Amino acid sequence: MFKKFLNYYFIIGFFLFLSPKLQAYHTVITGTAKGLPSSQVYLSCSAWVEDQVSVIGEGGRFAFVIDYPYPAMFEIRYGNGISSLKTELFIFSDMIIEADLISENGNERIFLKIPDSRAYAFKNAKNYTNDLLVNKSVSAIDGISEKIKAIPNIQSDNYTEVFANAEMLNYAQLLMANYGLKVDKPAFSRAEFSTLPKNSEQYIAFPAYKELMVSYNQQMVVEEVLKQQRSIYNFSALMSVTDSMSKYLPEVVRFEMLRALLIKFRYNDLDLAQQELYSGKIKYLINQYPNNASITELELKMVDIFNSPVNRPAPSFALTDINNKTVKLEDFKDGFLLIDVWGSWCKPCRVKNQEIKELYQTIMEYSMDIKLVSIANDQDPDVWKEAIAIDGLSWTQLLADSEFLSNYAIREYPTMILIDKTGKVKKIAPNITLNDLIDVMY
Repeated sequence: MFKKFLNYYFIIGFFLFLSPKLQAYHTVITGTAKGLPSSQVYLSCSAWVEDQVSVIGEGGRFAFVIDYPYPAMFEIRYGNGISSLKTELFIFSDMIIEADLISENGNERIFLKIPDSRAYAFKNAKNYTNDLLVNKSVSAIDGISEKIKAIPNIQSDNYTEVFANAEMLNYAQLLMANYGLKVDKPAFSRAEFSTLPKNSEQYIAFPAYKELMVSYNQQMVVEEVLKQQRSIYNFSALMSVTDSMSKYLPEVVRFEMLRALLIKFRYNDLDLAQQELYSGKIKYLINQYPNNASITELELKMVDIFNSPVNRPAPSFALTDINNKTVKLEDFKDGFLLIDVWGSWCKPCRVKNQEIKELYQTIMEYSMDIKLVSIANDQDPDVWKEAIAIDGLSWTQLLADSEFLSNYAIREYPTMILIDKTGKVKKIAPNITLNDLIDVMY
């Protein structure tokens, strides 16, 4: 056992002895995974489309050897998805780092032994800007570059300027998303973007720079689509422009742009031709980059596509109405059926109820061959009935069960389901308009 460890460290030491001849930063990360069930640890960098993988060996040992020509931000990760354990480190010189992954009493953490405090400098800058969010102040965006440079161990270099610009973008988005403040998201013109460091080989390894490139190029794609007077919600149009404009971008930026588009769109919102293109692109990324951490999210998209009932016979159901009578799908045969899936607890659903009332009146006024039913995911029947009375819903009202929610892949509320005369599901979407109904009927 002792000889194995001697050989292990001799190989690493020999590599480090030779490596100064190359123009690169050389870092060895060794560590131990204790009490963790998986057999792999991942190392990622913004410049890599795929992660490096280290198999956990005897005694829980793992190791990475990094040769990179420029300073870069790296991330050590154990596991995938939301529950993954990860930490960032900024490597700007030759280093030997010890990383211990520990699981004790359900408490998992990564402990790093790093020889220089500046390795944490950029992580501290991120924490600093997150702390500013507590103020919920738009004015905090002003001068953020100088504030970041004032943090100990952060110096005025090209990285800092890129980092500050990206943080401004992220900060504005967080203020809008989390606090509802109206903030003008920084938009970068071609001239402004050209003032940033453009050596992508060097700066793409810096996460903020990659995020900025992705955001900027997505902005250019949307502008180009609008010039062509196409709707930016047209998936095929966006995909075509993205492919043509991203040919000369670094591979990791192309990947992120494509991934972001795929995440933005939903399979059920697309027509048949776009659905085929959509699923094909997801399959391509999953097969091409299996070790990318973001692939898990795309794999879940494929699960939804596989389980989607769209263009298949509508799954049968037998549910209880407001008078405790059983109503079945078969009771609505020989016509179109529009199902609204909602909940009394869901504020957007309650607002949507008023729109559906207007739609129902139109259906009745013009004797359209469409039946309407609302199916609620509610635990308390009394609360459900009270909401129906308050909102004035006069059509068929049913209570959902777990089988219905699973069979129709309900992920959000409200969701509307359109079933055609042949009994096939034609569309599942948060919103179905009168035009959608007319398109399917005629």
